Amino acid sequence: MQPPAEPVLTERSSAKDDSAFSSGTARPSLAWRPALGATVIAGLLAALGTSLGVVPLTLLCMFAAGGLAVTIYQRLSRQHLITTGMGARLGFFAGGWGFGVLALLSTFELFSAEGRAAVQKLLEQQIQVATAGTTDHDKLQAFEQLRGYVASGHGILLICLLGMLMVGIFFVAASALGGALGASLFGRDEAPRS
Repeated sequence: MQPPAEPVLTERSSAKDDSAFSSGTARPSLAWRPALGATVIAGLLAALGTSLGVVPLTLLCMFAAGGLAVTIYQRLSRQHLITTGMGARLGFFAGGWGFGVLALLSTFELFSAEGRAAVQKLLEQQIQVATAGTTDHDKLQAFEQLRGYVASGHGILLICLLGMLMVGIFFVAASALGGALGASLFGRDEAPRS
């Protein structure tokens, strides 16, 4: 019995392999060690920017986290081609880290008596603004029930948790979009010439 044949690599077959990569049939993948470092750095910077409370800056930091993660990853990994899918993954993880830090900071603020009172006062003001323009008895009754719910300790906690869940989803989605956009703009670095 004869052993199975082994393929012989020639210059022509290795050139085909290189052209297959450059034409996009072979997909580059993320190197996870530099990706972790890039997403943590970008996420922390985004969390710091979003914690300032200026709404335009908050939105900008959410989107920029993904693009920043792509740029840092490109420097750390020395990878010359970053696809939009890779950029979206980097942005997703950067948004996750950023939201995690932001949620931790918000939780500390919510557990303080002053923070809880400020959130409760803000919600009371918003309910008052919403009820000022309505004369519908059913809507007024619903707002009164909401006001009683906000006044209770568990009600304010549930409202804050639901709000944080919505912020988290938006944070991660915006960062993933920013990462995809960053990869399409900055993800193709010219290979160093030897």
